[in-house]
Amino acid sequence: MPADGVSLPLEVALMRIVSEPPECPNIVKLLEWFEGPIVFIFVLERPVPCMDLLNYCRRLPSRLSENQAVEKVTAQERKCVQIHPFSVELFA
Repeated sequence: MPADGVSLPLEVALMRIVSEPPECPNIVKLLEWFEGPIVFIFVLERPVPCMDLLNYCRRLPSRLSENQAVEKVTAQERKCVQIHPFSVELFA
């Protein structure tokens, strides 16, 4: 995806998009990125407290409700981001 006339890797372009205002407090922001010979290195903010979705779901007393799942997904879709498919075990 081009940005400022420069071609960027898709992951970098998407992280830049979700890091722009209006900000979503549930999405970490890309602070910097570097391109190595075979990898990309992302420097992301790490808010405290923070937790990934899998650990969040494991700590819930019951499964993540459909409404909670829809809320998380639609918040990201409003920023025009397609997320990876969730594991069915999180919502079953």
